[in-house]
Amino acid sequence: MTTQTPKRRGRPSTGAREAILRATLELLREQGVARFTTPEVAQRAGVSEASIFYHFNDRVGLLRAAFQAGLDPLREQSTTGFDDPDPEVMLDRLTGAIEGFLDQSLPVLMAAQSDVELREALADYLDEHDLGPHRGVNLVTSCLLREQRAGRLAADGDAQAVAMMLVGSSFLRTAQNQIMGTERPLPSRQRINAAITAMLRPSGD
Repeated sequence: MTTQTPKRRGRPSTGAREAILRATLELLREQGVARFTTPEVAQRAGVSEASIFYHFNDRVGLLRAAFQAGLDPLREQSTTGFDDPDPEVMLDRLTGAIEGFLDQSLPVLMAAQSDVELREALADYLDEHDLGPHRGVNLVTSCLLREQRAGRLAADGDAQAVAMMLVGSSFLRTAQNQIMGTERPLPSRQRINAAITAMLRPSGD
């Protein structure tokens, strides 16, 4: 007589949550919102659909979690986490972290625009947590102001305007990568950061 392995009860296995988030991002990158369903995500992640409901409640909760995961690298560091005596190195760390966030969050944002339920849910989430481009601009501005106070960047530079340019260039590079590929490369972030620091270095340096 053949015995069947009993189904596991209780908490889903460790790693299921991360596998579900990876599968979500893969599907959104490859096919947009068209196949963003809990059965499709479960199949890609190699878990049961019940595991998705356990961790995220529904596809709205899953989308929010996927967006939030992109914020983790930025949240783990205070502005001092990007400190360095060389402003160019500091900007490279900072814009690298921003582009890492955008690389994960843009597929989520673009997918949400094609679905009314997801768009409204994500908009509510962003509003509730005061998230948006201004947060990135504020982060870069605070780092630039710190460099100005330390005398490593010219004190008369418009930190907020420069921050807007840096965040905008990060967005443009990430968006082109995801939408058009790398057929027509834009200037690298290292090249942009070098140009910015050259323009903002105190006179006499």
